[in-house]
Amino acid sequence: MLLALDLTRFRRLETARSLAPMAVLAAAGTVLFVWLCDAVGERDGITAIDGPTSAWIAAHRSITEGHIGLLIARLTSPVVLVAVVALISAALWLTRHRFEAVALAITVVAAYGIGGLAKIAEHRPRPVAPVNLAPEAEGSFPSGHVLIVATIAIVLVVLAWSHLSASARALAVAVAVVATTVMAADRLLVGAHWLTDVVASVAVALVLGAVVMAVTQVRRQALAVGSPRWQ
Repeated sequence: MLLALDLTRFRRLETARSLAPMAVLAAAGTVLFVWLCDAVGERDGITAIDGPTSAWIAAHRSITEGHIGLLIARLTSPVVLVAVVALISAALWLTRHRFEAVALAITVVAAYGIGGLAKIAEHRPRPVAPVNLAPEAEGSFPSGHVLIVATIAIVLVVLAWSHLSASARALAVAVAVVATTVMAADRLLVGAHWLTDVVASVAVALVLGAVVMAVTQVRRQALAVGSPRWQ
């Protein structure tokens, strides 16, 4: 009995230690997002950089860059992203990676929900023409495109992590960073969002990624000790 209790305590301690980095990441992302929400709501603080940043980008972009930016925006529309996630989730489900399929789908739905609620709560106007090449009526904060692309990229890396070699992990992280950076740069290039909109989206994506990472870690440890709950 004492040995069993000691093993249980040891496993709980190991679980807590393994989850500490995820907790720190989630806390940091949450604090950053809340701070930006407050600044956007008050229209002060860090938001002072938004106007000059957008004006500088608009003044230095070429016509060709603008067209490329608009094309990327169309290729990453909500309809396209939902279709991509649905296909990936279906493929994972059919190949018996059902936890991964559900985790990806739920996380992306959560990202859409959080982004939508934040847009309604803040109701921040978007940049206007000539800065914005394709003005929209929807709220600006946070950037839905960046939030969803970053979430998909981060979650896929987290879910695939244990199946990848060291070199493949480095490549996967690089691809996720590039995809998020390109999407963020695109939204700024076409003037669809303010800089703080983009940063807030990345913060939320990191929080969601940390949650998936924690759940995955707990599941892996539970399977290691033969818990049927996570089968």
